[in-house]
Amino acid sequence: MIDKYIPFKSELVNIEINNIVNEWLIWMRYEKSYSINTFESYINDLITFFEFLNHYNNNVPTLEYLTNDVDHIVLRSWLSDLKTNKKLSAKTISRAKSSVMNFYNYLAKNYNFTKISSC
Repeated sequence: MIDKYIPFKSELVNIEINNIVNEWLIWMRYEKSYSINTFESYINDLITFFEFLNHYNNNVPTLEYLTNDVDHIVLRSWLSDLKTNKKLSAKTISRAKSSVMNFYNYLAKNYNFTKISSC
């Protein structure tokens, strides 16, 4: 079942981010032993986040953009968009935030990146 997600390949981000997402997915699934439901939800949340960034930035996000330009204000804007435009429940929005923060924590740990302060 996991084979349909790895390798992750999305036109929403550049090849470098695709590769990092693949590493993150492997880490989540095999090292952290996340359930397949959590795994699928986190992937969908990250894709939704990348879609928002494409619209917000009007460009395909790069690692430099993700690590230098995305801050708590951008994250709050995304969360607001999930509530206002996508009409998602508070529980789903909370999970989506956890998904993205998990990805950013992975970046911080493995790519010498300073964590984004939580919203």
